[in-house]
Amino acid sequence: MTHGCSLGCGFSVAYDPTHIIVHGAHAHNLKNICFTFPKNKLVALTGPSGSGKSSIAVDILGNESVRQLLSGYGLVTDHIQKAAVDTIVGLAPAITISQRTTHCNPRSMVGTKTGILAILRNLFAAVAHQRCGNCGTDVKQPLSGKHTVTTITSEHPSSGCSDKKSKRSFFACPACGEQLEKLQMAHFSFNTALGFCDSCKGMGEVVKVALDRLFDDNKSIIAGGVRFWDEATSSYYARVIESASNYYAFSFDADLPIRSYTLEAKEFLMHGSTSERFRATKAPRKVSEGKFEGIVSYIMAQYKSNPEKAASAIKKYMVRESCSACGGTRLGRIGRSSQIGGKTIADIVTLNMSAFLEWLQNLEQHLAKDERSLFAAFKNGLIERASSLIEVGLHYLTLSRSLPSLSAGEAQRLRLAAALGSSSLSGVLYILDEPTTGLHPHDTARLLSTLRTIQKNNNTVLFIEHDFDVVRSADYVIDVGPGRGTQGGNIVATGTPAQIERCAQSITAKYLSKARVNSFENRIGSSCAVITVRGACENNLQNIDVSIPTQQLVMLAGVSGSGKSTFLFGILDKVARNYLNSANEVPGKHEAVEGLDTINRIVTVNQSTIGSKSSRSNVATYTKLFDVIRDLFAAEPEAKRHRYTAGSFSFNASDERCKNCDGAGVVPIDMSFMPEVEMECPVCGGLRFNEELLSVKFRGHTIAGVLALTVLQAMEVFNQQKKVVEILDIMKRVGLEHVTLGQSTSTLSGGEAQRIKLASELCKSGKEKTLFLLDEPTTGLHPEEVEKLLSILRELVSKGNTVVAIEHNVDALFAADTIIDFGPGGGPAGGTIVAQGTPQEVAANKHSLTGQVLKKSLGIMER
Repeated sequence: MTHGCSLGCGFSVAYDPTHIIVHGAHAHNLKNICFTFPKNKLVALTGPSGSGKSSIAVDILGNESVRQLLSGYGLVTDHIQKAAVDTIVGLAPAITISQRTTHCNPRSMVGTKTGILAILRNLFAAVAHQRCGNCGTDVKQPLSGKHTVTTITSEHPSSGCSDKKSKRSFFACPACGEQLEKLQMAHFSFNTALGFCDSCKGMGEVVKVALDRLFDDNKSIIAGGVRFWDEATSSYYARVIESASNYYAFSFDADLPIRSYTLEAKEFLMHGSTSERFRATKAPRKVSEGKFEGIVSYIMAQYKSNPEKAASAIKKYMVRESCSACGGTRLGRIGRSSQIGGKTIADIVTLNMSAFLEWLQNLEQHLAKDERSLFAAFKNGLIERASSLIEVGLHYLTLSRSLPSLSAGEAQRLRLAAALGSSSLSGVLYILDEPTTGLHPHDTARLLSTLRTIQKNNNTVLFIEHDFDVVRSADYVIDVGPGRGTQGGNIVATGTPAQIERCAQSITAKYLSKARVNSFENRIGSSCAVITVRGACENNLQNIDVSIPTQQLVMLAGVSGSGKSTFLFGILDKVARNYLNSANEVPGKHEAVEGLDTINRIVTVNQSTIGSKSSRSNVATYTKLFDVIRDLFAAEPEAKRHRYTAGSFSFNASDERCKNCDGAGVVPIDMSFMPEVEMECPVCGGLRFNEELLSVKFRGHTIAGVLALTVLQAMEVFNQQKKVVEILDIMKRVGLEHVTLGQSTSTLSGGEAQRIKLASELCKSGKEKTLFLLDEPTTGLHPEEVEKLLSILRELVSKGNTVVAIEHNVDALFAADTIIDFGPGGGPAGGTIVAQGTPQEVAANKHSLTGQVLKKSLGIMER
């Protein structure tokens, strides 16, 4: 066997059981690189953002592993493009766990994602007890065959569910003979017609018209008592209701304030002739006689006809409330009342993971002998999954927690916990993208222990990471760079962390080798104004008052699940939007928010994915940069000769778009039973436009060529265009010089998406007294880039703005004017303010976990 490759890298091309060897990787910005790393070790991928880490981990190793695995099963893989690499020797089956937040169904919960809820539903169907509605006896399920069970098939018309027909079985109550319905798994699922609450159809909440928003009881109809109506409409309907009062014989005076109306007049105003109160009388045939459906009934009908596209004028009067029929459990009567060991399934899904595990471990003593054997079939699966969630630091989550409410870090660790269910596998390559995202430094040790558990089972764990405390724990490091974008794509250094530290060419080396120092002086703003949230008690917040100083850089710290996101985005963000923008948000429970008059504007920048899954929303369009660039192209002599306008260069609306892909650059391929995939358009080759329009060039670049430029490259091309350079410079300053202008926004990582949003806001005309709310803005940034981002946040504060960010990054915490530390733990153990003050003051607080981390980082020793 010949050793060595054509690139002269010196690595073997023969199979090596101890290493994975990559030859000629050239995806994206990778420079035809060769590298190797040991199997069955913890391997860290480091380097600046955009240096090529994700290209190596996901595009080369992850995707190629999937393609080869499917091919090995004999499946057709023609639709899966081979990775941009010459050869990979010793590649193992890979499990890739990214940090990308995805659009989730609002019905999806932690319990459904982990599979725990499915097992739990089966357990309840097998051994739950029902209470007989006739005699009140606690009745076991018919396990022994002594009971006669009859089965019928029932219809569920217009249920909106897939199980419109279902079989229902009945057995006799052993005490009184009453027919009881035998439990099925579907009884405990709010996604089935057999199991969901009939009132809310399994949503757990109902939408109603907020009467306090709709009516001003102190005013008459004519004077604006119905806020939905303008003056002319109010006068018109006042006459209609007056006619109705004569028709139905109830008292009505249009000049009286609404609070003085009789019950009949109020009822008619709200629900018109459809009200129960008036149904006994035949409704008027004409509006002039009092034909009126009622303002509440009208608004409700308009909203229900299309909730997603309802006008904002309608939505502002709608409110969501917990369903009174099911108490928010989403389940029907049988599902929400059946019990195991005195607990319903609704009780159990509200337990945090630690409490749930304790319940499982003690359940057997509450079961009869014949029930214990059934429980044994479910017990191990439930305990393993709950234990996995606890291992990755999600002990505070409940099974009922909705997936859309999880942070990027929580969602990633949830997927990691699911992967732990296959931890008995050996020879697997686990690929993780910044597994410490959203994790407090105090909890990092537990995560590393979890990764070690996977690795010690003869698996390879490859993780992208910027937390150098974690990198120091790796067995082997691959440092990519030296820069980002076109300046990256090379292997700078490989070896143990100690070996990397000695590499002079590595940016990573200086952060691995040096002790952390506080390079930011705390500059407390001169403003004495504060924004105070009083009585915050949503989720685990324990009726706390929180004061945020304005015109400062404020960091919210604390372990995962301590209440930071609930406070910042669940309460403050929504209240501020309602106050400043007349929004229709429903904030979390609190008593009051004071001091909002000290700000003029609110900007929320979180880690949610931006744009759709299509390629039409990209970096250039999202930042409005493409508008300026299209104007420049339209001003070119060649464009004027063809009479092209700026609109001609739009791939969303132009007549010059490729007819085959309508300007998308890709075409969808139907994969039958598999998810639809997109392939490069064979007509335009991904260029989006016809050849004639592509003949127009700006400094030698077509419009398609410009979209292929990175931010750094575009700065050279447009260096004479002030507007373009200003936007590009802001993108560079927030660490996005490596992204291409045409990159789809849906492909950005959580950290990149957040920084694109921040850049987009910074590009707008700056206003003082803006409240910026950020969710871990340092996510995905190399320490060198963190320093640049913090300088930008400082600049915002210096202009009279207030920046409040949730952060776990220690360097970012040191840069704060004020740290507000939530805790002391997560879930029920959190929800209070443990410490507040400067970084030095928090570091001196013995009760603060964040303070302990800061103190350790400063090298302060207790005296």
